[in-house]
Amino acid sequence: MSFEYLRLTSAKFRVLAASVATLPLVLAMLPSAAHAAGTTAGTTISNTATASFNDPGGVRKDIDSNTVDILVDELLDVTVISSDPGDVTVGPASTN
Repeated sequence: MSFEYLRLTSAKFRVLAASVATLPLVLAMLPSAAHAAGTTAGTTISNTATASFNDPGGVRKDIDSNTVDILVDELLDVTVISSDPGDVTVGPASTN
């Protein structure tokens, strides 16, 4: 019994090795669904922003905004449809 078909030349081995090494990169670039765990309805999310700057005397100042509380609501069977699926052009100082 001959095992000639199992012999790899160095050129074939390089091609095989390159293919095996490239496979994880190709798989990583494929699109995948987001699998985030949602926030439970009834949860309160609190957010406070902080601005830091140096005053004219060079002293660092931190100022906090008002705290905003958001209550997560329950949504069932939500479908989002764009009324204008075209591109949106934006530029510096654009407001939409």
